[in-house]
Amino acid sequence: MDFPLPGRDRLGRRRNYVEVAREKTKFKMQSANFKFTRSPGTWVIMLWLLSILCYSNFRTTACAETIALTGKIIKKPFINKIGRKSSTILDLFLKTGNKELFVKACEGKIPGEELAKEEGKMLDFEVVMKKGEWDKCGAEEVQSRVGDYVVILSYSERSTEEVLKYGDGSGNLYIIGKDSIEYVPVKKENSSSGVFDGGEPGKKKISEQDFRLVAKEFDEIFRNKKIQIKDRIMTSGILTRIKGDKKYQVIISRSPEQAKLEKILGYLLVPALTPRNLKENKDERE
Repeated sequence: MDFPLPGRDRLGRRRNYVEVAREKTKFKMQSANFKFTRSPGTWVIMLWLLSILCYSNFRTTACAETIALTGKIIKKPFINKIGRKSSTILDLFLKTGNKELFVKACEGKIPGEELAKEEGKMLDFEVVMKKGEWDKCGAEEVQSRVGDYVVILSYSERSTEEVLKYGDGSGNLYIIGKDSIEYVPVKKENSSSGVFDGGEPGKKKISEQDFRLVAKEFDEIFRNKKIQIKDRIMTSGILTRIKGDKKYQVIISRSPEQAKLEKILGYLLVPALTPRNLKENKDERE
């Protein structure tokens, strides 16, 4: 970028000192901006800020994590912000376990009319958990209820090949199928201490009700972001859910939810596990 001679413009006409000072300032600002936008460090900072925004903003579907839930669609009368119930307008909710999650159909990939036809059926869903305005679906400003809700990306009939897996803090593996639960203990040579032995393997038949009990606990843990962590550490647990060719996985820190799940699994395995196995697992976790 060239700059005119002091005191004259580009046509050679005289200029006062105020005009010259202004143009010099403008030139310096443009030069600084040119260098700033092409600095590698600038792009690193911008990407870092974007990642923070993405992590903290659950309204952005592309940034939020997709999770698998099992449940059914139910209809409930619309209730406005002051608690008045409508006799004609119905809202859709996804009932999973003992929770009822508001479904914001306008943000999802499945039309509300289609979801309404599946009312009452037990289905597998791929969803994104969000928090924000329930009733706002466009640029228009409207009064809206605010809270947690789900965006449904897809759904399917319940898979008969669903398998649940849980790895405890000692490295022992539990495999739960529709009609059986299997315990695969860690061997001494594979344990982190090199001393601990998970005992003998065991397998036992379970009922469909037992499987649903474990699946419900998995649902609760997959929804609970507070206990989920990024990397595996000592005493942490890892949950895996396999449905056909799809696989979902979370790692959780030591927590009451983890203890509850392990208690249920231990109960279902008795008497497949000997009392020695159960005691050793308990001592190692403590």
